Amino acid sequence: MLVECTEVIWLAAFAATAPTIASAALSDWRTREVSDLHWAVIGVAGTILFLTYSVAEEGLKWEFFSLALGSALILADILLDKDLEQRLLYPAMAVAFSVPLYSLHSDALFSAWLSVPVCYLLYLAMYYAGILKGGADAKCLIVLSMMFPMFPEMLGFPWIGVDDRIAMIFVPSISIMFFASVAILPLGAAMAATNALRGDFDRRMFIGYRMDAALAASASVWPTEDAVDGAVVRARPSDEPEEAVRRLIEAGAEKIWVTPMIPFIVPLAAVSLALLVLGSPLFLIL
Repeated sequence: MLVECTEVIWLAAFAATAPTIASAALSDWRTREVSDLHWAVIGVAGTILFLTYSVAEEGLKWEFFSLALGSALILADILLDKDLEQRLLYPAMAVAFSVPLYSLHSDALFSAWLSVPVCYLLYLAMYYAGILKGGADAKCLIVLSMMFPMFPEMLGFPWIGVDDRIAMIFVPSISIMFFASVAILPLGAAMAATNALRGDFDRRMFIGYRMDAALAASASVWPTEDAVDGAVVRARPSDEPEEAVRRLIEAGAEKIWVTPMIPFIVPLAAVSLALLVLGSPLFLIL
């Protein structure tokens, strides 16, 4: 069976993604830290490969290069030092994605390209809202949207046929985030059950538990409390958990509410590889 050029591109995308995201998951599991090198590899390869795919599908068009530039600017924003001149970066990003609207507004490939900035804004908003707890989680999803802005079709995969209507909304990275979140729901149920048995009833009982403050200082957890003027108050998980624990101990707290640093890259990696091969179950149920 002959392999088409576009299938080769998708196979290259899968081959670049699989070992890289597996390495990121292993690092997240072991240390709760992931090097940005992983996201640089997936983001750069994804932008180049989808540009190549677009050209292979419809020929050389300047619009595709403008869209690829927009993706590159997004990658620069999430990976480079925040001292980067953002007053120029964001307008340039907007121009790179919006100018091709005039000639590709009804093009299916343009819709796929457009999912990249949409997902970028969505995941950033989720990160700043505290829904995505780690910066690495948001970066992982952003670069996956660059590598797979549409579901790949290669060598008979995915096994579940792609429903174009649903795929326009649940693009691969959003489908991956959805099923990865579902995969960790049992952890929330287990924490709630454990808290109930201990008599620790609180609205945080589904996302955390109470533990000795002295142990929290060296554990892989985020405190969901802080000390303000010597009083213990509820707080969003701090970006500096050690400092928050220190303040709580100084305020006399012996036990504090914490939420575990779940290595979310692990389910993201497992689900992403599974969905690229099996396809999204959402195509069967929606």
